[in-house]
Amino acid sequence: MQGDFEFTDALLSAKAKETDKKRKKRRRILFWSVIGVLIVISAVSGFLLWKFSPKPAISSSIQKEAGYPLYYPNPLPNNYTLDKSSIKYSNGIVSYTLSNGGKKITILEQTAPQQQLDLQNMAGFYSLPSKNGQTVSGIVAGKPVVIVNTSTTLVNITADDKSQVKTINNLATSLSQL
Repeated sequence: MQGDFEFTDALLSAKAKETDKKRKKRRRILFWSVIGVLIVISAVSGFLLWKFSPKPAISSSIQKEAGYPLYYPNPLPNNYTLDKSSIKYSNGIVSYTLSNGGKKITILEQTAPQQQLDLQNMAGFYSLPSKNGQTVSGIVAGKPVVIVNTSTTLVNITADDKSQVKTINNLATSLSQL
């Protein structure tokens, strides 16, 4: 009788070892499957972030070429869009146009003069509150103009007609450094 128990014990022990090996193999497969799924999820997430992340309004190559900080309205005025074909750098000046149907706003940016301009005393202009530095608004040749003098950049914003005064005043106060 005792011999039967030894045989049964040996058989059970062998079965237990075999079951243990299968269990370990299943755990390894599960572990690597989870790792594989996490890698796929990470890759897809990274691609989607790259693909759908906002691109800078003004390319980094133009920003580098300018060599001074550029400013861009954030947010854009209602119903205005950037005309990407209008973005240019020439003779030290970056220019671009915002459009709303037939209405246009032109923005010119250049290095601020070394000596701070006294914009407050420009005839026909009035001061605007701004986080970016001295800011004034006025009418030149029948067109509304806003000038923003930051410590590094001089920004000139011009609109087509007087109906856009409020729009460009708001735009000037919403400028953010790129």
